Amino acid sequence: TNQVQLLGPGTINAKGNVVLSVCASHTAPLLLTGGADQTIEATGGADCYDGDVTVNKSGGTVSLTTGALTLNAASQDLLIQSGTFSLNGFGLTVNGTSGTVVVQNGGTLQLQGGETVTLNASNPTFQAGSTAKYVGTVGPYALKAWTYKSLVIAGGASSVFSLPGTLSLGENLTITTGILSLTGNTFTVTGTVSNDGTLRLQGGETVTLTNDSDSGIVEYVGNANASANSYTLKNWTYYDLLVNFADTDDTVTASSSPLAVNRNFSLVFGGFTAPTTMNVAGNFSHSGGTFAHNNGTVNTATLDNVRLAAALSGLWFLQFRCQ
Repeated sequence: TNQVQLLGPGTINAKGNVVLSVCASHTAPLLLTGGADQTIEATGGADCYDGDVTVNKSGGTVSLTTGALTLNAASQDLLIQSGTFSLNGFGLTVNGTSGTVVVQNGGTLQLQGGETVTLNASNPTFQAGSTAKYVGTVGPYALKAWTYKSLVIAGGASSVFSLPGTLSLGENLTITTGILSLTGNTFTVTGTVSNDGTLRLQGGETVTLTNDSDSGIVEYVGNANASANSYTLKNWTYYDLLVNFADTDDTVTASSSPLAVNRNFSLVFGGFTAPTTMNVAGNFSHSGGTFAHNNGTVNTATLDNVRLAAALSGLWFLQFRCQ
């Protein structure tokens, strides 16, 4: 571990680990650089460093270890110019008079999702080209109510990250692993969507985006209010489409035809009303719930007879083509 001694008025350029072990006021700016991973250990001086902190790395991640970091001096700022600054499950406070947190083009603010973050109003500022990344592996987590540019979800495979309210991304959405749940909120993605995990909807949300049609699951789950609710399927091209309502009487209707599912369709729970034409490039699976054919045609490449068997008595098609 490389310790940095905080002396003098000049900028301290740290390319190794930083240990704040003594509570004494230091106002020299701290610059974290280099291409290797670094840590900030703030066990003894968590709220005693009064200089600006800047992350400007060519690679690697700066991570908090052992405890929260508090930057609460007047005009004390945290600036992430490039590289990744990770809260790593620990809290962050930047709330001195006029104190700011800014993430610039090429910078990433990374957190698990459950950390306590205390900032001044209108912070953090995510500039064009910046990223917020959520990596928690347990959860469930609620996204921070921030104004994002690009958002990355890279948590555990079953970790749920929920919108805190209406959210509009100024740039891109990437779901690497994990579940992004809209929980009934309005959601907009101005840029591209890359989904290798799950995008979860209740079904009634106002959603403006171009869906990822060559990877990822889109799941409809309803609002779990123990009442029958009817939803309209989003007019998207899907890769994997999963209907898995929490309430057995919930239904979703595909009103736009043809409905294109570029890989698999799965009906697990609730009701699904098909459009006039439904094209499933991969597997058609019906393990539960009610499939209403709506006098339409289903074209599919393969039929999962194992999953279909349990529900076959309640499944009727006007036309079903297995190609």
